[in-house]
Amino acid sequence: MSITRKLIMTVLTLCLVATIAYADDWSSAYLDGIPRGMARVIGLCDINGDGVPELVDICAKSRTSTLAIKYMSSGSAKTLQSSDFDFSGFSIAKLKAAKLVLRENAGGDTSLFIRLLGANDDVRLAFSPSGTGSLTTKLNIRKSTSNGTANYYVNSSAAKFNRYSNALKAFTSEYSKSVNVAIKTISASDGNAAIKKKFNALAKAFKSDAKPTSITLADTTATLYAGETHTLAATFSPSGTTSTITWSSSAPKVATVTQDGLVTALSAGTANIVATTANGLTARCKITVSAKEPVIVDISQHNYSASMDWAKIAKNVDLLILRCGVTRTYTQPLGIGTDERFAYYAKMCAKYDIPFGVYYYGKCSTVAEAKQEAQMTWDTASSYNPLFYVYDAEESRLTKKLIETYMKTLQSLGAKKTGYYIAHHLYGTYNLDTSLVDFIWIPRYSGNEPAYACDMHQYTSTGTVAGFPGVVDMNRLTGTKSLKWFLK
Repeated sequence: MSITRKLIMTVLTLCLVATIAYADDWSSAYLDGIPRGMARVIGLCDINGDGVPELVDICAKSRTSTLAIKYMSSGSAKTLQSSDFDFSGFSIAKLKAAKLVLRENAGGDTSLFIRLLGANDDVRLAFSPSGTGSLTTKLNIRKSTSNGTANYYVNSSAAKFNRYSNALKAFTSEYSKSVNVAIKTISASDGNAAIKKKFNALAKAFKSDAKPTSITLADTTATLYAGETHTLAATFSPSGTTSTITWSSSAPKVATVTQDGLVTALSAGTANIVATTANGLTARCKITVSAKEPVIVDISQHNYSASMDWAKIAKNVDLLILRCGVTRTYTQPLGIGTDERFAYYAKMCAKYDIPFGVYYYGKCSTVAEAKQEAQMTWDTASSYNPLFYVYDAEESRLTKKLIETYMKTLQSLGAKKTGYYIAHHLYGTYNLDTSLVDFIWIPRYSGNEPAYACDMHQYTSTGTVAGFPGVVDMNRLTGTKSLKWFLK
């Protein structure tokens, strides 16, 4: 969290305050949780850098004051704890002044510095976040004066001045950046309306200070086909700041956007999707929409022809899926092997900048063979850096155990994005755990849609695409995953 975040502090002297509803859950929870009838110093600061402030509560009980720091969890205020500081046992007599400063070190780590001045004591504390609901003590020193003699303490133990002084110097040297403190006072004579106005001003000041200074979208450009969707994600700077976003499209007939950042491509053209923060910052993504459906072709050695025109293929195909291997059971050479044309296809894809993934046609009969198929896939294809790996399961000899053994083995070898090609008539028989892979690919022809949920549908084996002399298998996207998802 950036040190430019201000700490807002208010001194509240409250006799009786009725419960008031506030727009923000944290402000309502914090204020409603303050015991009435005691003077206290209240500070709001975002120690954790999550955009939600923590509440520093210094409560004056009779002639002594106590300290608590609270945070929001599941809509309610809870007290932060520290394994190396006893909040419940801490007190300071006759509090005269309090100061809260949010400090930061060179690595961007924050620490809340608290200085409390009593009639005879000068206490300096500092705490940093160390996980949900927990703090680490960075500084705990006290100077106590009695009859004109100063006594020094470090971590509640008596110490010489040099140790006391060195502890303070070490902290301020490490956490060298600090934030200014703004103070508001609410007096005992303030009524409910005045308290509400001042507390809301305190909350507003915190939120205003917590606004980002810039907004960035993960994508500045994107290409979609009509009907595809894509979600834009925004990040804010400084880290930990947040803001509401208003999304808009410069060309709603080309692409629309919801207030969650979900873009829907409608028709050919371009549209600028603009994200605007509450304080007027903007970020854009240029969406280019193509009216045509993505051309996705899968091929094996059987599609090879010396007259294949790779320049035309590159121009007309959006994604190729290459068979990298097959387990042969009746053609030579028998056993687990590579597709004879895979290396050539992969090199042509690299040469003509054609995106491609790979699949292995499986026929394993044992767990050992399933693992060998996976190893063959990896050894054959990984050096070409395919976008994804698919196991082609369309043989009745295959079982759930064999298919999943192949996939788990392949993933253990390093395959990041994986999928299953599942024969439609064997989908129920295999009963695969589809959560094991990233996408499902199902063949079904003659104009019939798959009866099972899938991300890609192989809809014909007799398609024609410029650049291929013969017919090819063709596929279309059917799920929520866009072409862009497959290409990244």
